[in-house]
Amino acid sequence: MNQEQGIKLAVRCLLEVVEHGAKNIDIGILEKGKKLRKLNEKEVNELVQQIQKEDDEDDDDDDEPMDDKKEDK
Repeated sequence: MNQEQGIKLAVRCLLEVVEHGAKNIDIGILEKGKKLRKLNEKEVNELVQQIQKEDDEDDDDDDEPMDDKKEDK
């Protein structure tokens, strides 16, 4: 898992437990030898939108019949 994937996972988890999305989420990134970097509200909002878009796409995939999901062997 790279840093971007880790941040996205953290935001996804926080969205499950906080109210009103990105407004109530603060993300800090701490790397060895570097100062703490906080994501600004715009960066968090962009991540939230990406996650919501991915979730919507996943929901659309769930509507397909199981036969359509089978891979050719």
